[in-house]
Amino acid sequence: MAAALLGGAGAALSAGSAEAATGCGVQISWAAWVAGTDLTCGDKVFSHDSTAILGNLASSTVSANQPLPGDYLFNLDFPTFTTNSFDFTYVASITDPSRVFSAVDLDSDADPFANPPSILTANFTGGTVPITLSSTNGSSSFDDVAGGPQILTVRNEYNGAGAIDSFENSFQQTSTVPGPLPVLGAGVAFGFSRKLRRRINGARVKA
Repeated sequence: MAAALLGGAGAALSAGSAEAATGCGVQISWAAWVAGTDLTCGDKVFSHDSTAILGNLASSTVSANQPLPGDYLFNLDFPTFTTNSFDFTYVASITDPSRVFSAVDLDSDADPFANPPSILTANFTGGTVPITLSSTNGSSSFDDVAGGPQILTVRNEYNGAGAIDSFENSFQQTSTVPGPLPVLGAGVAFGFSRKLRRRINGARVKA
């Protein structure tokens, strides 16, 4: 059943595209990333732009990977849970001229019982309509990207309430060449893939 489910999600995510999962992945320290070492995964490049509030970011690691076709993740992971606020901005770019961003997602690993709640906000600009997603006490959210951009500027802000261990900004892309209409909308397919990603990453144990 799991294999059939995974195949179905991959088909939905890669509709109109011959893109295959590459399994690419890279992880580096926050310090290396800020110093100019970009995260490159497939045709995605994640570049640090600026940091407004450092908090405990200096002790974190950043990584990028592709768990499913057309589905790329930017992840930030702390050595342990933190309650310090942070605010930083990076740029996500597609280097393949035949691909554009079609949907984005925010997910976090945070204290589910925090009161006042822990709130992480991600702002995505670069499409025709700016997108703001919020993760409250570890919840997730997603939205479609309008305008087919190849560059998105992403700002992640954490309010410092409760505790957060890690979070991910996810990016779905599609081909610029018109193809058959997908059965699922980009946002619906993205939410579907997020559940699969949780299963895939569920066995990860922090060192």
